[in-house]
Amino acid sequence: MLDISESDNTTALDRSCRALRTERFVVITGIQGAGKTFLAERLYEKCIDCEKVWIRQLNQFPEEVDQHGRISYFLDDLFYELQSEEEVIEVKNKIDILYERTIVGGKGQIILIITSLIWRRHESLFRERKYHNLIDLDQLCSKDREDILKFHMNLNNIVLGSKKSDDPPCSVVMKHKDYDRFSKESNENFESPVKRGIGIASSIALFCQYRNRNFVPEHFSRTPLSWLHKYWTDVNWTCTTVILALMAIQNEELDINRIDQMCFCLLYTSPSPRDLSTSRMPS
Repeated sequence: MLDISESDNTTALDRSCRALRTERFVVITGIQGAGKTFLAERLYEKCIDCEKVWIRQLNQFPEEVDQHGRISYFLDDLFYELQSEEEVIEVKNKIDILYERTIVGGKGQIILIITSLIWRRHESLFRERKYHNLIDLDQLCSKDREDILKFHMNLNNIVLGSKKSDDPPCSVVMKHKDYDRFSKESNENFESPVKRGIGIASSIALFCQYRNRNFVPEHFSRTPLSWLHKYWTDVNWTCTTVILALMAIQNEELDINRIDQMCFCLLYTSPSPRDLSTSRMPS
């Protein structure tokens, strides 16, 4: 088995690339908002000498595979938290068939994206050797976190320390201490994924979108969901971001019978649900 565990500050992207070069199969896992699809999209950009196919539904799996062609299959959104074990097995069987045709009998490669909740809940189903090529985004090295932070700082016109004459006039300042607590601290200083509720990547994105950062406590980087539950109505984020937090509540055990009804009702009755159609609201 290839050793692609997080070590010596090697980024998830580098480890994924190494796994694809040697094994041609990699599993990307993590809780909600860990950056799984973001990492897959970066791998997609790096696949410049082959055909690329993104599969999000079972009916998109190919009936036949060109065993002489180099095809990269990106398998995303095939697993979700409320799936039954029978549904998980059905998806896995499709993946196993594609693996035999693409990896064993062909020249292609597969990137599989799966939430850590499904991974842990059905761990016994994924014992084959190929599923051990795992990139766990619940544990990010400091270089990963710094790259994510720089990406969202650029996206939100945030500069570090103080403004310079050539910075955009609309830019805002991030303090060095805030930059360091996200990018420099070791993984031991972050709470477990279950206590955080959402991934480190989403925590960084949320922090960069919130303009009044002096109001955000230092423990936000470690346990963002508890802060979101209390103060999310004060933040002008899109409704989809809030939905992400709601999906992650209750120790990551998404259950329609354990939804935070008070918070959900506040969201439902929000006067400006511009990004959310009521037709998509669960009953």
